[in-house]
Amino acid sequence: MKQVWIKNNIDSEILDYDYDIVKKDDIVELSYSKTSDWSEGVVGKICATLEDNGNGILMKFGKKHISISYNEFRELKCLLLFENDEHIEIRETNTIKMFK
Repeated sequence: MKQVWIKNNIDSEILDYDYDIVKKDDIVELSYSKTSDWSEGVVGKICATLEDNGNGILMKFGKKHISISYNEFRELKCLLLFENDEHIEIRETNTIKMFK
């Protein structure tokens, strides 16, 4: 499991969002962290999944399912990274990826 921490203000020490992320085979699960201030109804629950189904990527956000090709997924990643004004860290023991 890795932790995903998101800060809207890079100069602040306060985290705005705290998630856990786990990869199981071809599925990545994003869960609300058990260590943050999420409400009782969502703590530790899966909020989104991403699955490589061999024909593209299937994303699930609750009951909403979105299927896109590998090319569309790559293009979506580019758009999201470009538009992202938040400071995101994905950590195990040390920071392994940092997006600014």
